[in-house]
Amino acid sequence: MRGKLILIFIITLVCFSLHSCVIAVRNYPPMGGYPVQVFQKTAPLESGGTVSVKNIYGDVEIVGWDREKVDVYAEKRLPSFRGKHIQVHSFKALLPQIKVEQFENSVQIKAEIQKLGQKPGPVNQYIRVPRPIRLKDISNQKGNIFVSDLFGKIFVELGEGDIHIENCSGSLSASLNKGLFEASLYDLRKGDEIHVINHQGDIILSLQFQVNARIKAQVSEGNIRSEFNQIITSGKKEVQAQIGKDGAQISLSTLKGSIHIKKIKKEGKAKSSM
Repeated sequence: MRGKLILIFIITLVCFSLHSCVIAVRNYPPMGGYPVQVFQKTAPLESGGTVSVKNIYGDVEIVGWDREKVDVYAEKRLPSFRGKHIQVHSFKALLPQIKVEQFENSVQIKAEIQKLGQKPGPVNQYIRVPRPIRLKDISNQKGNIFVSDLFGKIFVELGEGDIHIENCSGSLSASLNKGLFEASLYDLRKGDEIHVINHQGDIILSLQFQVNARIKAQVSEGNIRSEFNQIITSGKKEVQAQIGKDGAQISLSTLKGSIHIKKIKKEGKAKSSM
């Protein structure tokens, strides 16, 4: 016990000399870490503008609203450790820096590490954007991505985690290395293009029952299921079908997973596509 107190005293002196450390002696949860810093910024953006988001580790949630501005709220967390430990953290070493840059009718949001090879703590980003929007290069290495209540164009890429898209309309391009992709899309029109690739995980796509679309679905190891009678699966690994009249183009592909095409039971609130 005496040796432990001496160790804590020595670490305290080291931290004071570095001016930017924190000591934590406690039981850490298995995942998630502890919030240690909050970032918030608002930037004006006209409807139909472009927003790009780059995250490293943590969740990203993007929600549409009826204001012509982008509101960014980010919560930085220290990495979590299993068991009880004495940890000396340098804020500068562990917490990614968040940058919000504004250009002509576009906003870029980035979480960046300060050192190559550094293992950063998680950053959860909560972002509100104008409902008519172009989401370009929404990328995350590890975590979940949530997008809801938007219409326009969405481009999203995720390494490991889940992608959830709810109550959106317009074109969508999504790439996922490992995890679940799930989306409910409304008011799809001719000219809208939906491309989803999942390397390891399922794809669940919900569409309005009166949708007009050309659908192509392909799996390697899983199966294809559909609630639309026009899509005849019968154990096939690849299907193509036309639902309704000429409309949106939908392409779904997963290497290690299944595809489920569902009918939306309740009507959403997404507005017309751009």
